[in-house]
Amino acid sequence: MNKEMTIKEFNLLTEDEKINLIKELHEAGEPDKIIELLTACPLKELSINLQNWLAAAYIIMDSYDKAMEVMNLIPEPERDAKWYYRYGYSLLYKDFPIASDQHEEVLALIDKACEMSLDDEVKDWCTELISYDPELEVIIKSKETSFPHIYDYYIHSDYANEEGSATEEEAAGTFCGSVLLSEDEWDKDKLISDLQVDWGIELSKEDTLDEDTIVTDIDTCRIVISKFPAPVPNEEAEINAENNWMWEEAVEVTKTHKAHIVVAILGDEEDVISRGLLYSKIMATCCKQENAIGVFTSGVVFEPSYYMTAAEMIRDGALPIFTWVWFGLYRTEKGLSTYTYGMKDFGKLELEILDADEDANTLLSFISAIASYVLQDDVEFKDEETIGLSEEDIHQITLSKGVALPDQDTLKISYCKEEFEAMDEKITEEIKIEMRENMEKINHGFFGELDLKNGLDDGFGFSDGVIVLWEEEVNGINTTLWYAKSINITTEMLDVFSNFLTNFDNNDEIARKALEAYLLEDSEYIDFHREDIELDLPEDVKEFVQCMKVTNIGFWADGENIIIVDYMISPEESDEILAVKFNGNFEIMDIAWES
Repeated sequence: MNKEMTIKEFNLLTEDEKINLIKELHEAGEPDKIIELLTACPLKELSINLQNWLAAAYIIMDSYDKAMEVMNLIPEPERDAKWYYRYGYSLLYKDFPIASDQHEEVLALIDKACEMSLDDEVKDWCTELISYDPELEVIIKSKETSFPHIYDYYIHSDYANEEGSATEEEAAGTFCGSVLLSEDEWDKDKLISDLQVDWGIELSKEDTLDEDTIVTDIDTCRIVISKFPAPVPNEEAEINAENNWMWEEAVEVTKTHKAHIVVAILGDEEDVISRGLLYSKIMATCCKQENAIGVFTSGVVFEPSYYMTAAEMIRDGALPIFTWVWFGLYRTEKGLSTYTYGMKDFGKLELEILDADEDANTLLSFISAIASYVLQDDVEFKDEETIGLSEEDIHQITLSKGVALPDQDTLKISYCKEEFEAMDEKITEEIKIEMRENMEKINHGFFGELDLKNGLDDGFGFSDGVIVLWEEEVNGINTTLWYAKSINITTEMLDVFSNFLTNFDNNDEIARKALEAYLLEDSEYIDFHREDIELDLPEDVKEFVQCMKVTNIGFWADGENIIIVDYMISPEESDEILAVKFNGNFEIMDIAWES
């Protein structure tokens, strides 16, 4: 039996003889002869075994569409581990590089292959396949629960760690998460521009693999940013959104997402804190996308405004602990318990405090302070060790199976309310982090540090819920930033307001043209000043508008996020105002006569 065998001779062979011959041709590297012999009869007449061999030959010849056509003939109950591997391989390479949404389909196929494999041969093929495509590596490391069989084998493979099998600690430092989108749309150019403006991170169109993917290297870090035109698979985001006790609508909002941006930071040499900072910066900037509705990371779905505010801590030289670690909170019959989720990304054990007789804010302040201390100083707590910031306070540390996280060991920190009250000031002073204080401030390049709790503390506000955050004279115009406390203010919102001032000459010109149209349609405002106040005013409406003065600019961070510019004629003699209302796109919404 050799390459010279004719089709007629081949058809006279028994099934076993045919299979033995095909194996010989395969080992001899003659896929073209295999295809010639097996396609001489209708494909449906081939046995399942020969159909599999034909598909393998087509794959060797890079005829992936034909390979998939043959494999589709095989009934699902007859599909084995090699079938799923070959189909995933064909899907990956038939139009390489494939669209972003197909990566997860490929992983689902090779995950099934690993699940069905009875030995390591197919699993080795699957891990090698992942190593060929950085996006597959990013997804598999971020979604271990979605693809558990290939994840478990890959993460301990030589491909995941060139030094050998990766331990839990060695696998740390890979940061990956998703920004959820309400629509399958993103503005990649805006993202590249925002990263430069916000953090000085320079990307370029040369880093673009396709319209939905950015891959680049900064120092020793590999950055992958990719939009997937589908929700996070297996309802993983919705399930984790249930963990967010701070955001009541988390699950409801998460259910509406139609696409997601995956951000991954990979690398072995750069220190883990630097990678974490880079990750938080990029994720926060992705939150500025128009369709961003959630941030899926650290085992929870954050509200974008919360995540962006937490990332602002970086500008103060502090660790953005609340973007890295989720602090879970739940109540038992014995008291309040809290835990961390995200410490393992830094090669640290998660922390737990169980059944504390304490209020939520104080307990969260304590555990977040300890978590920050561990990461900042690279502390390694050990079983039966104690921690204390003074001679009076001593907290026992116990290593045991997790309570909130039963799939891993965690460090339990003993907690006594009286002890914490005694050391509260010490913690704040030495560790320099307190959750509430950090979340009640925001820094901005133009407006500076804003106190979201007290504002200017000048007693001037509409109510306890609306305060003045900032007030200055800009180019001779009194300018005020109002804030409704029920709203999550973001740096993006503040960027809009500051850009309005930067481009005020253009916005003023737009407003005056709108005022001309308004007064031409209704001259009552002009008539009032001529007849009732008896002012000597220009007859021409355009000249009248040019004589009007801008007296106030108000920015309203209240959910609508409008901008109101007050125009007056002879403010020394009249208190009548024409208020021009702009939206966040600097489009005029309304003109109102006020006094």
